[in-house]
Amino acid sequence: MVLIWLVQLIIYPSFRYVEPASFVTWHSRYTNLISFFVGPLLLVQLGVYGWLCVNVGLAAHWVNLCIVVLLCASTAFLSVPNHSALHKKGYSKDIIDRLVFTNWPRTIGWTAIVVVDCYAWVVQSS
Repeated sequence: MVLIWLVQLIIYPSFRYVEPASFVTWHSRYTNLISFFVGPLLLVQLGVYGWLCVNVGLAAHWVNLCIVVLLCASTAFLSVPNHSALHKKGYSKDIIDRLVFTNWPRTIGWTAIVVVDCYAWVVQSS
């Protein structure tokens, strides 16, 4: 959740301030580096919630597994195309703005996962 909020409030908006002449090189480096964090985190989260659903079976785990699947789809169908467009076209304020806007569902989704987990923890502890 912390990573997505950093991306939403700091990293993606900062794209607007990268020099257009160096944008494609900078953006390519950014996407390659961030993929080393985001890809494994998505896979681990899918695996953890899948394991929890099978072995523990709380409704909260099923909810979070569904959210993670939706977030994977959002990444594939919203974020990746915007990043691809930036890589192909270079600096574009319109595409950057669209990237920030279409990232809100992911930001809300990752936050929802933490809220659901906290709720499940409180309920289980009672």
